Amino acid sequence: MTESEMKQQAIHAVQEAAREAVVQGENIHDAVRDITLKALSEGELDAERVKQVVQAVMTGAGKGAETLGAEAPQALKESMAGIDDALTKSAEASKLAIEEAVGHLREFGSRDLKHAVDDLLALEDLFLDTVKDVATASKETIRETLNDLARHARNSGTQVGEAAKEAAETLTREL
Repeated sequence: MTESEMKQQAIHAVQEAAREAVVQGENIHDAVRDITLKALSEGELDAERVKQVVQAVMTGAGKGAETLGAEAPQALKESMAGIDDALTKSAEASKLAIEEAVGHLREFGSRDLKHAVDDLLALEDLFLDTVKDVATASKETIRETLNDLARHARNSGTQVGEAAKEAAETLTREL
């Protein structure tokens, strides 16, 4: 099996786990958070990886929500909150890694540090843009709910957006 096939299989497994978590309907937030964290920890944490994981989790959650009828919007809201929570934890872990790297500035390079801070700041947009992409590919009722949730999150902010902003400000001061 090629590396590409293995990655596809892993992404499909993430999607299926998210679908199953939503169908089960118990502690959707926690289940989706744990699925997302596990998937993010299994590869290099770059923008492309984050997008793949968020897309797989939201697609799976959307497919699961399609079976729930009137409970679908709440399930999707809990799914998004779980992803937001997982991305927040990832942002905090990235901040710690960057702080450690600051001590080894000669090895890491200031351009690499700036790139890492920029990646942190882009997490919220990446998250919400990916939700909108999944919405576009979803059935009508799921699409409307995801678009509403993404619009609300963009207007009111997300945990990951707040954590990333705070981390970036701290790191910029330290640099």
